[in-house]
Amino acid sequence: SPLPRSSLTLLRCDISTNAGHGAFVAGGGFLAVSDSVLYNNLGCGLEAEGTGSVLLAVGTRLIRNDAQGVRAALGAGLVMTRCCAMGNSRDGVAVEGAGSRAHLTRCESRENRESGLCVTGGGAVELSYSRLAANQHDGLAVGGTDSLAVAHSCVFNGNVAKGAVVCMGGSAELSECAVHCNGSKSAQVSDEESRLVLSRGCSLDRQPVAASGGALVHL
Repeated sequence: SPLPRSSLTLLRCDISTNAGHGAFVAGGGFLAVSDSVLYNNLGCGLEAEGTGSVLLAVGTRLIRNDAQGVRAALGAGLVMTRCCAMGNSRDGVAVEGAGSRAHLTRCESRENRESGLCVTGGGAVELSYSRLAANQHDGLAVGGTDSLAVAHSCVFNGNVAKGAVVCMGGSAELSECAVHCNGSKSAQVSDEESRLVLSRGCSLDRQPVAASGGALVHL
């Protein structure tokens, strides 16, 4: 018979100053984190890696970790609700690699040293009612063939570079999103096969930019 799935639940925990990640799931395991704070770890606050591995985070804060606040890679699944990633040394949230999938609802990623949310290598993210703000690079960054972000009723504001950027064959679809007060450009799509769709009530304080063969679509 197959081995039972490994699982761990963390409830109302403070996890800090570890030499690696605050908490990590791999090998098809399941990790649930609720109402917790993971901070000042030398790796990520939370990481899920590998096909079948799932990370569920609710009401949790990821603060000042030396890598990403949260990272899902190599086919892992990530679900975040009412979470905040703040002041991390890399991206607030990163979704990397083919098969990696994430759903973010009512989350905030702000004041991170790289981007608020970075999707690369064929990863895919759906985010709704979330805010990517005041990050030192972009709010939302999507790069690489088959990488995808779909955002609804989100705010991308006050980021040092762009509110949203799509490049190297990635795709993003924004509906009812506000993209305001970003330092470089509101939104940009560049490179062949890259696609940015702006639809249904998006509000941008500057015109979006298409460059180097990128496709910009208004619906």
